[in-house]
Amino acid sequence: MAWILFVDDDPYTLEIYKKAVELFGHHAVVAGMGEDALKLAQEHKPDIIFLDMNMPDMNGFELLERLQKLDATARIPAVMLTASNQFENEDLAEQAGAVAFVQKPIRIDELKNLIEKYASSGTSGVQLA
Repeated sequence: MAWILFVDDDPYTLEIYKKAVELFGHHAVVAGMGEDALKLAQEHKPDIIFLDMNMPDMNGFELLERLQKLDATARIPAVMLTASNQFENEDLAEQAGAVAFVQKPIRIDELKNLIEKYASSGTSGVQLA
């Protein structure tokens, strides 16, 4: 059973993610802002973090950078999520240390596969899926 942190400024999206992973038998915590995500990540030390690329207080790249600077969260695999179709962001996500870059809405089977692949690996910064 894994702990997953979802960060997205859309509460409806967060609720869907949370319900989905609970159906998979995992625990989920959610944050609507980057600052809240930093606190929750340090408190819960999730097995994997899914980050929305665009949020009001900080973007996903900034949040990932800040997470990687903290000892408690530096090695947690992060998946960057975006509704954008700008493919240069995939390269930026890889350079930032994301393990995967996924277009929203994420399919449930893809979400499950990413959790199974990275939640127990503890290998932040590996090649994109």
